[in-house]
Amino acid sequence: MPELAKQRQVIAVEQQAHGHTTDIDRPLSYAQMVDDTAELLRQLKIERADFFGYSMGGGIAFELAMHHPVVGKLVWAGGSSYSPEGLYPMIRDGAKDLKPELLAGSPWQKAYSVIAPEPTNWSALVLKVRDLDVHFGAWKSVEVQAISSARPADYR
Repeated sequence: MPELAKQRQVIAVEQQAHGHTTDIDRPLSYAQMVDDTAELLRQLKIERADFFGYSMGGGIAFELAMHHPVVGKLVWAGGSSYSPEGLYPMIRDGAKDLKPELLAGSPWQKAYSVIAPEPTNWSALVLKVRDLDVHFGAWKSVEVQAISSARPADYR
């Protein structure tokens, strides 16, 4: 991110229960996180932005591009697939076995414990992420195919 910030304004979005953002009593869903991100952009008066998303963040940016005309360029790093069929069976089928104790002491858990407002909510976050992964159906091919890149003339 420091390299990007030399030439661009960088806004690191922390979704529900991630980073410094507290959790609330609702499951994680791409639709909800996309709506939250779109509202953040509206509040900041940002009409168009480029997105770099890692893993779930890439999926959020991907769905944002399908449903909101705010996405210029999109880089999805470390993401999975727009459909569970695109995943290795071991990954796709293994998501249901994800348990918080399997990630105890991991770099993710260590980072979470340092910055989260409620570090004891780690287990709840892992279970919500598991449920998101297990219940994710797929994005529709027609929606994926409708994503268009920003043309240079449209881009600031």
